[in-house]
Amino acid sequence: MKNHVPTVAFLGDLTADVYKSQNTVKLGGAALNSAIWAKRLGANPIIFSAAGDDAMGVRFIKEMGKRELDGSSVKVIKGETSSIEIFVNGSGERQYGVWKPGVLPEYHIDETDSKKLKHADAVCVTIYPQYFHVLYELRRVKPRANNRKKPFVVVNFGDMKEFHDDVTMVRDSMGGVDMLVFGLDKDRDEAMINTLKDVVPKEKLLLITLGSSGSVAWYRGIYYAEPSLDVTVKDTTGAGDAYLVGFLLSFLASKNIQTSLHAGSRQASQVIQKIGTY
Repeated sequence: MKNHVPTVAFLGDLTADVYKSQNTVKLGGAALNSAIWAKRLGANPIIFSAAGDDAMGVRFIKEMGKRELDGSSVKVIKGETSSIEIFVNGSGERQYGVWKPGVLPEYHIDETDSKKLKHADAVCVTIYPQYFHVLYELRRVKPRANNRKKPFVVVNFGDMKEFHDDVTMVRDSMGGVDMLVFGLDKDRDEAMINTLKDVVPKEKLLLITLGSSGSVAWYRGIYYAEPSLDVTVKDTTGAGDAYLVGFLLSFLASKNIQTSLHAGSRQASQVIQKIGTY
């Protein structure tokens, strides 16, 4: 029997990564980064996002076409495409400068999007305060008729800095979500990690990546941990997106959390050994 090829919908940003010190611009953003990695790993990715009608938006549309990614659900909106400044230090750790979300807050899930999302095996949403309305709109996506199966819904909150470490939006996101993902620091964010363990119900999968300290997960009262791989770090930008795709595709196939943690770590290690997100 032929292996099932999972369809994964990626909802998030298309953002121009502006590397100030290198004076270069690379096409990035969670939606594009994740879709590229998912396609490389044999999945069928669909991008749901917004691009501006500016020159950068045109670049994104052309890039998706060149890579044969399904960008038919990307909305082109009058205005600027999202962009962010990135600074990489000597250890390969990245710091973000000014982020201009552009037209991203104007993106909404319409009826056509909902029909497509119903047929996905998984829906992965990278969330920001300006984009939070998408979670409420996603709740309108019901399972296919005469089929109790629904997409496996993943919400990635990143490092929580966009939310000023306020877990209110995390609490508000629980409806219809199967897995919550965070990228934190083991020492600096110890209090946040403990809070999330209490806030996220045990029947939902909680995944936290910890950079060089590896990754951890909790599900149905069981704790899992995986070390990071020892590689030379040049740029950590996009590592979280690659990790999540590696984990998610492994989990959809195996339902084995420990195996999936290792798969995520392996994918992230490939990103951080070079400049850029894929």
